[in-house]
Amino acid sequence: MLEGNDLYIGYKLIEDIHSPNHGLLLKKGSILTNKEVRRLSRFNISISSYISSIQEPGQAFYEHVNEQVNQFKSDFDRFGEDQSRLKIVESEMIPTLTKLANDIDIQMLMLSMKSHDDYTYRHNIAVSMLASKLATWLGYSEGEVNRIAFCGLLHDIGKTRIPSEILNKTDKLTKNEFAIMKHHATFGYTMLREQGFEEDLLRVALEHHEREDG
Repeated sequence: MLEGNDLYIGYKLIEDIHSPNHGLLLKKGSILTNKEVRRLSRFNISISSYISSIQEPGQAFYEHVNEQVNQFKSDFDRFGEDQSRLKIVESEMIPTLTKLANDIDIQMLMLSMKSHDDYTYRHNIAVSMLASKLATWLGYSEGEVNRIAFCGLLHDIGKTRIPSEILNKTDKLTKNEFAIMKHHATFGYTMLREQGFEEDLLRVALEHHEREDG
């Protein structure tokens, strides 16, 4: 359970934070990671005075996200026939998504994804960006953060093999339709394995609906 300053991991500072001896600890605009929260706690600094309340993302951020959603939608819809696009997505989209994730706090990120339009694509973008933020907070290297973000982006890749009338259905799925939908995990695993992707990505595609107890 998160307690005290732990609740503020991922928040953006609205002003500089100084130590009791007036030394600069963190600059305005910094995103609080687990390491930085621990450091501030050692100085008995209450973070609540240095963070902003929840705000709507700016128009520029929405535009950037929508660009990525549209690009991913185009690529995603072609993955079933042209799986070579997967490696291009990794090199072209992931650096942009991790940069966007780092430039916004967690509440603003979630608000930017609340639209029901293009849900399947926005969901994958959101998972990728959230995974990126979590990896950053946990102190992973830039390469590891990008890899984790890529896993998040493609966790539902198997849905490209699900009939569009089922994938895009707005009403409740029938028992048979739901059974078909559940196959997207194994479809994704097979697609990525055939392309020679590493085990980490294969497991994310296959196991992302598994419960902790198996």
